Amino acid sequence: MKESTHGATDLSVASALKPSFQAMGFNKTKYYFYARATNQVIALKLGQIKVPWLFSLADLHWWQQAYPTQDKRCHDKVNWTQISSDLIRQCHEIGEFKGIRPAPAKRLA
Repeated sequence: MKESTHGATDLSVASALKPSFQAMGFNKTKYYFYARATNQVIALKLGQIKVPWLFSLADLHWWQQAYPTQDKRCHDKVNWTQISSDLIRQCHEIGEFKGIRPAPAKRLA
């Protein structure tokens, strides 16, 4: 993601990259994401929406491409603060996560 002169990020860059996860909503103090690599729903507490837990959603290379920063204080060149903000916002926009219903069992004839 390109960083503007004001520190804001260009969300179109992250949108263009194929994400390995999808936000699914929130429930109380947990935020839910579907991780395609493991085919699992991952619940992260608010304090876990940071490294290293974010690597359960996408690898470092993806985060570097989606959220680059030129800030010299960030040794891995990733804008982790913007990532956390965006993920929380996405979950809030989706709304309350009420779980996943299992697929109905197939009836034997």
